[in-house]
Amino acid sequence: MKNPTVVRVTTLSVLTSLVDGQATADELDIMSREISSVFGVAEEEVRGFAQKLTDVYQKKNIAANPVALVKQGQSALGALSGRDRTKTMEIARKVANSGGLEVSEATFLDNLAQYVSRYRR
Repeated sequence: MKNPTVVRVTTLSVLTSLVDGQATADELDIMSREISSVFGVAEEEVRGFAQKLTDVYQKKNIAANPVALVKQGQSALGALSGRDRTKTMEIARKVANSGGLEVSEATFLDNLAQYVSRYRR
């Protein structure tokens, strides 16, 4: 994946999907479709990259460490422009809501939203 913005957006979407322990096919479909639509990258390319990231993060068992999960999410968001941060958070919310929003996903998104609001100042 050559576009650094798409890498960061995909990273945050994958992290969102893994908060509850595993990424579902529906979550991968939503993130691939949304990222492709917003950033003009082929869905297959996004999905392939998302699957690789998912495999890496699952091997690291990142869902078991909420602090690391949030820090990775903050890192992905930090270098994005305001518009891209907003779009990224919208995509993450769609991914989280795809199977019903769980408490862990809501907490993760809330932590990132607080980070974004602090980052703007």
